[in-house]
Amino acid sequence: MANLNVFKKLSIAATGTIFSVGVILVGNKGALAANIGYFTDFNEGTTAPAAVINQAGFTPIQITDISTFDLNSIDTLFVNESSNGGLSSALLGRLADITSWVQGGKSFIVHDRFVSNDIDDPQSNPFLIGASSILVDRDFSNDADINLVPPGNTLVTNGPNGTINNLTLDGGTSSSHGFALASTLPVGAEAILSVGSDPNKIAAFSYRLGQGVVYYSTIPLDYYLEGFGPNPPQQEFANIYAPNVLSYVQTQTVPEPASVTGLLALSLLGTGSLLKRKQQQKIKVKV
Repeated sequence: MANLNVFKKLSIAATGTIFSVGVILVGNKGALAANIGYFTDFNEGTTAPAAVINQAGFTPIQITDISTFDLNSIDTLFVNESSNGGLSSALLGRLADITSWVQGGKSFIVHDRFVSNDIDDPQSNPFLIGASSILVDRDFSNDADINLVPPGNTLVTNGPNGTINNLTLDGGTSSSHGFALASTLPVGAEAILSVGSDPNKIAAFSYRLGQGVVYYSTIPLDYYLEGFGPNPPQQEFANIYAPNVLSYVQTQTVPEPASVTGLLALSLLGTGSLLKRKQQQKIKVKV
């Protein structure tokens, strides 16, 4: 896939003069530099997610103690919930901090085995920070079938590490542990994958939270990253889907690079100097 180029141009107008500062951000295999903190709940010692992060071109940061970890040292928090029974108390205790952190312009990725504590009983989920109205349902009636939500053109399904179609992620044990009800997603949310062809059963989606983004999926990704499960789709989850997700979220929240900020500051200084010189010239003319 060709690089995804994002061009940011900052222009400063001063007495009819335009100063422009540009930077090319290339969203392909880590050209957008990012530190990805990874944490597998109830399996904190695993380093399996690091391979995916490296493949995507980002920097993996292992988190072994979520209760004390400095969120400000990373750009994305990549969480795999490995328990079918719910979140650990340590992770639950950090969700308020994670919410504020995401609102400030960061990204939160969750792959959740738990989903809810009942079947055929849609509930809210603590991982869906800032969006308690979203209802999810733990369900295994069609757990080996994952389809694209049309038009299927996000970086998750058509990204730098390969493409995904309606068959790519099928055949897992399980490929998903349930779904979110599409009718409960917030305005502006992006539905990406569905359970089978049912457009109301969403297996992966993202939504904005302040300046940041939350990506949530009912795929038990930790299982596949550890090398378990039938192949396919084990390799497809690990080598295409997961690194594509990392690339996708980086394009949803692109913080202003320090280099651009520095260039902008230099331009502002240049503008100030130009104004000062023009004012001095006017004074000399009057004299």
